[in-house]
Amino acid sequence: MFDLNSYNRIICEGIQNELNLICVKSNITSHIPKYPFVSFTVTAIDYKSRTYSDDGKNRYKPVEVKYSFTINSDNDNECFELCQKLHDWFESAVYLKDKNISITEISGISNRDNMLTIEYEYRKGFDCVLNVMNYLEGNVENIDKFEVERNDLHA
Repeated sequence: MFDLNSYNRIICEGIQNELNLICVKSNITSHIPKYPFVSFTVTAIDYKSRTYSDDGKNRYKPVEVKYSFTINSDNDNECFELCQKLHDWFESAVYLKDKNISITEISGISNRDNMLTIEYEYRKGFDCVLNVMNYLEGNVENIDKFEVERNDLHA
């Protein structure tokens, strides 16, 4: 089964360990971390139509998970620099490859600033597509033999 929370945790731990930034889900209602921090949203999950079997017992489908990452800061220059570092981290994401996550697309960095009453929250971000596997439950049925029956329509 596809465990999105597990993948979210892997990504957040990698960002925190390698970039020293707290990573949280966007639009949380609990405690918001001290600036700067990373927030993310899963914007789409696309299950591919093809099913694979690795050893005749397990079945899985590739899944594209589309994430949106945003650096949140009270300093515009810091925000942009950290967003570049995060973008570079995804570009070279050896950590993610070691966790069986591949990246097929990373957008450019865009401005996502937000006016908070009398001051700005500086926000820069980008979107990326990560590929993971959705392991399906149940037995795999193998086809040992396949024969085509021919119906002769011209008889």
